[in-house]
Amino acid sequence: MGYYKIQSLTNTLPKRDMNKNLVLDIEYKEGFSEKKYSLKPGGILYLASATLPIKLHQLRMKKLIIVSEISKNNFMKLQNPAPKVATTSTTKAEKKEETSKKGRGRKKEETSVVTTEE
Repeated sequence: MGYYKIQSLTNTLPKRDMNKNLVLDIEYKEGFSEKKYSLKPGGILYLASATLPIKLHQLRMKKLIIVSEISKNNFMKLQNPAPKVATTSTTKAEKKEETSKKGRGRKKEETSVVTTEE
């Protein structure tokens, strides 16, 4: 079984080219089922297959895609990426606003002056 990275190059073609920003339809077999995938301009598809479909060979010969073989470990990492940990931090201004609500309950209005130079 081979693991492949397929990248569309239709977004990098000259602007007068008839294939500029073309959405590529890729058909491949996975087991007993046939699947279709629409590859957008500049998009990347990761595919695990014993052989590449003939449609991919045709697109590669027209220089519309780049096909590169990747290792099984890289393929597994790309299929299940590690979750990103979101960090939240409050700034001093936010903390100051939270503590400044004590008091008589009056709200201070902020005014801004805009000047234009002519």
